[in-house]
Amino acid sequence: MGAGICATTNLLLRLKRAQFRQRRFITDHVRLAWIYAGRCDAKKAEERLLAGIRRFAAKAGVPEKFQYTTTAAWSRLVAASRKNAKAENRFGKWIARHPEFLDRRLLDKYYLKHTLQSEPARSTWVAPDLAPLSCCLDSARFST
Repeated sequence: MGAGICATTNLLLRLKRAQFRQRRFITDHVRLAWIYAGRCDAKKAEERLLAGIRRFAAKAGVPEKFQYTTTAAWSRLVAASRKNAKAENRFGKWIARHPEFLDRRLLDKYYLKHTLQSEPARSTWVAPDLAPLSCCLDSARFST
């Protein structure tokens, strides 16, 4: 088994067991979005990421930390980027070319802070209020 496959399997197991390491939290979330985007279409990838992160938060005893809109927006941005970078089939190469995905403030380009912290954004999709996720798929297809 290759190193990439082992790392992917390990990450998926850590998600299932709610065992993300705090210092790699953002990297692990982005990598999960990247893995799912490579395994299925963008809508299914988003559904899997949402379910996995929601389950992770619940299992970790902090279900209130799950944020639907934040997770969905990251998933959409990662999926669009991955689709446009088809030749990059290794996470390390992809993230080296797209370091903006390691910046926790990435969504600040699209959302006001209070919008992402609102109750509706925690439980359902809320459209961006600063700039559209124009790089991404038709938001109407993803609305829930």
